[in-house]
Amino acid sequence: MVTTLFVLALTGCAPGPIAAPYGSSLVMPSDVDFSFDQAYSEAGDLTGGLFYTYIGVMGPDDMPLNGIQVEITSGWTGAYLISERAVRVVDEYETECTENPPEDPEDPCHAWFDVEDQKFVEFAGDYSELGGFGPTYMSAVTNNRGLLPVYVFVDSVPVDSEGAAVAVPIFASIGIETQSFQLTAAL
Repeated sequence: MVTTLFVLALTGCAPGPIAAPYGSSLVMPSDVDFSFDQAYSEAGDLTGGLFYTYIGVMGPDDMPLNGIQVEITSGWTGAYLISERAVRVVDEYETECTENPPEDPEDPCHAWFDVEDQKFVEFAGDYSELGGFGPTYMSAVTNNRGLLPVYVFVDSVPVDSEGAAVAVPIFASIGIETQSFQLTAAL
């Protein structure tokens, strides 16, 4: 019994995500510039742009760290954070929607429209029926390459008092460090 516990301790088996060790750092994506489309103007219509990116965690020795807890927050209520395993991009409209976005809450439509790539996107699990909820917070774990894949669905873009699009910050934190990148819509 003691030998088994000793072997498990040496193999580094951890029961789930761990906090980043002191000296770790975030590797953030570059800012994302995209063209502003009128479809981004109405919040909650589930028509917008889907952006795929990675957030990385490097250890004090500049090696990628897997199993590290990362918290991500959108700086805008119209930019939703979706886990990679909850997204399926469909080339053709394969859902049973009668209209997109559905006006009727009983409509079995679970697809959002990505204006940038002209594709429909389906969300699995809890994301498929958001019912007006847009997830702006995500807590996830880096993969075996020290990366955390993230989709950001921009349903709407904030505008200033003159109607110009305002950049949307996306924040990531590993506890000992917080960084951000910007989603910037150009007219």
